[in-house]
Amino acid sequence: MLDADAQLIAKLKGCDFRGHYEATHDYSPSIFFVPDDVLLREEASELGIRGPGDFYGGVVPHPFVKTKAITHQLVEGDARRPQGWSAAFAEKVRDVTLPSYTVFNADDACLAARRMLDRGPVRVKQPLGASGRGQTLVTTVDQLERFLEHFDADEMATYGLVLEENLREVRTLSVGHIALDSLTIAYYGTQRRVQDNDGRAIYGGSDLVCLRGGWEALKALALTSEWLRPNSTISR
Repeated sequence: MLDADAQLIAKLKGCDFRGHYEATHDYSPSIFFVPDDVLLREEASELGIRGPGDFYGGVVPHPFVKTKAITHQLVEGDARRPQGWSAAFAEKVRDVTLPSYTVFNADDACLAARRMLDRGPVRVKQPLGASGRGQTLVTTVDQLERFLEHFDADEMATYGLVLEENLREVRTLSVGHIALDSLTIAYYGTQRRVQDNDGRAIYGGSDLVCLRGGWEALKALALTSEWLRPNSTISR
């Protein structure tokens, strides 16, 4: 799929598609990257990426910044956190996110669970998980402790762990913005869920409305009441 995306981007840009990048290969001075993941700043620098005109993707200063961990607050003011953590961002988006915490060690995870379980089950999300995978539902602190026994402590210290209020019968809405040179598209839509081979509900694609332009074009579009229904989550 990534190859297909890269080939289409090459066609739009009028470039040759040269396949997978090899560090030992002598490429021409002009090269455009389509990474398979968000890049760290050091990785982008090593590849010669200096700005958005050099690649299709994103660059972040720290590993946890590319995950959902940045969306939620820490359980305490002195809680464990990695270098570069921004408490200000989580505070700004608190009113548009579910009651939840991001934690970076087992003790903070258990403290967060004790606070949240009085309101019902808690969904534990691994920030590197995608398509509905990497999620565990817990109803007691003991269940969480058993989960943490098998969860890599170094991974949690680097990327965090999200404890979120559990919702049932959820619709997930998508909104986003894509830019490629002078081409800009904004979109919104509804995600579909399907069952994988193990019977688990996972992401199965989205029904999207796309339009030329950026956020302002999307902002000018009238949204229906369907988008204002309760029990919907937003994905960007």
